[in-house]
Order: sequence, then C-alpha cells, then structure tokens
Amino acid sequence: YGLVGPKTRAKLQEVFGAPAVPAVPAVPITPSAPAVPVSVSAVFNKGLGLGTSNSDVKRLQQLLNSDSDTKISSSGAGSAGNESEYFGSLTAKAVQKFQVKYGLAKEGDTGYGLVGPKTRAKLQEVFGAAPAVAAPTAPIAPAIPALIPVPTAPVTPVPAPTPAQEVPFWLKLTPTPQGGAQVYPPSPSSPSQETPWWLRGMVPAN
Repeated sequence: YGLVGPKTRAKLQEVFGAPAVPAVPAVPITPSAPAVPVSVSAVFNKGLGLGTSNSDVKRLQQLLNSDSDTKISSSGAGSAGNESEYFGSLTAKAVQKFQVKYGLAKEGDTGYGLVGPKTRAKLQEVFGAAPAVAAPTAPIAPAIPALIPVPTAPVTPVPAPTPAQEVPFWLKLTPTPQGGAQVYPPSPSSPSQETPWWLRGMVPAN
C-alpha cells in the first residue's frame, strides 16, 4: 500500500496511456548577412534625421551595415538584410558611430546623429563607388605583310611536231630509164610525169 508496484504501474499506464514524447523545437535558420550590393549609391542630396522615411534611409542603413564599426544592429530590424526606410533611434546611433569614427562630430555637437552636409560628403568618400574595371582589350593581331609577286620566266611555247608526210596509198611507182620512178597510173593530163627526186630509188608498189 502506497508503493508503485507492478499492478499500480499497469493501472497508471492503462489510465494515463504512454507518455508523450515532447517534440524537439525546430532551430530557426538565421539568414546570412548579404553583402552590400554594388548598386547601392553613397550619394545623398538632402539631409536625413530622426523620423525621415524614404528610400535614402534604406541606402544609408545598407552602407552603415557594411562596416562592422557602424552596424545598425546585429540581428532583427535594421540588421544586414533587414534594412528599412525609417530613420529611427538605431539608425541615429549608427550615424553617431560613423561621425565619431571619422571625426565629424561628437556628443554635444550640433548635427550629432544627423546626416548633414559633412556627413553626406564623408559617406560618399568612404562608400563611394568602386573604380570601374577596364574591360580587357582584344590583342591586336600583327599586320600581315603584303605578298610581293615573284616574277616568273616567260613560258616559250613549244611548236607542235610536224607529222611526217606520208605517201598516199594511190601512188604506185614504176622505174624509168632515167633512174627515177613514174607515178602509176599516169595522170591523164601528163602521162609521162616524173616523180620528185625524193621518191627516186624507192621500190615500186605492186
């Protein structure tokens, strides 16, 4: 009696069921602080102070967050990636840190915590646009020298060989008393025509 024995444990489990396992809370994922975009301009054309609300304030916060000495906040509203367009007390404190760091103003000075002409000029000087990187130029190809024509020797035409003159098949030669040859059959107009000297001595055709 008064002890938690086997029967009591069984009844406890029956009445109250298995103990619920507490859920493990999910660990929130903290977004990494983004780098200040290159497109953020450091040029401010008018003063900024407590209560100001416009896009210039957001740019101011982004610039101040890019320096660990002048961060608006380490987390939450105003931190890197969570900048807003409202100039509140956290922004004013960050501006004061910037002014003290660069010797622009200190506590008790007029304009301390406000973005006046001197502070705007220093912001542009410190966070000014990075120098443009010159685009690489394509290497200049060396000029190709003009080709000098080489004179060629004139080609002397070779005359076509003269085909050997062939004696027509219809010439039949017969010997003559003068030692030459006679054309056979004799021409009707000159029956005693004698062949040229170069046909003399040739064997007559049968």
